[in-house]
Amino acid sequence: MHHRLRGIVGDDLYDKGLLPTVHLQRTGRPEEVANAIVFLCSDESSYISGSTLTVDGGLTLTM
Repeated sequence: MHHRLRGIVGDDLYDKGLLPTVHLQRTGRPEEVANAIVFLCSDESSYISGSTLTVDGGLTLTM
């Protein structure tokens, strides 16, 4: 969940409604998403196929 969403939904709804649904209890940083992309583009991920890497701090675990 990106911190710009706070500006859209407002501080109160963001802090009390949305943020508690994320297991890591914080917003994601752009470099965290970039690190996942770099990993998937690297030789380190050469044996990965047909998988989805969800970079969401655990948000989808609660849905």
